[in-house]
Amino acid sequence: MSRASFKKNELGFLGRLCFNVLRLFWLIDVVELPDGTTEINNLTIINFVLKLVGPTHERTLTTYMLILQIFFSGVAFLIRYQLVKLFYDD
Repeated sequence: MSRASFKKNELGFLGRLCFNVLRLFWLIDVVELPDGTTEINNLTIINFVLKLVGPTHERTLTTYMLILQIFFSGVAFLIRYQLVKLFYDD
């Protein structure tokens, strides 16, 4: 996973809130370094999938990403075509 590093004491209120919420729900991988620097995984879907499944081959990761894309596209179409019934008569 690619990583980002920062010092927690340099975060503002909103940054600390987001960091704590993401850490609470295990959405980020946090590494505390001895020099006071904190490293987290970059907040991308690819890194989130890698966090869930661990190190994997690129072909397998691509398959996981395609499955996610198909699933959430289906969810989006389902929501869109069900919500239209609230605004228009059949």
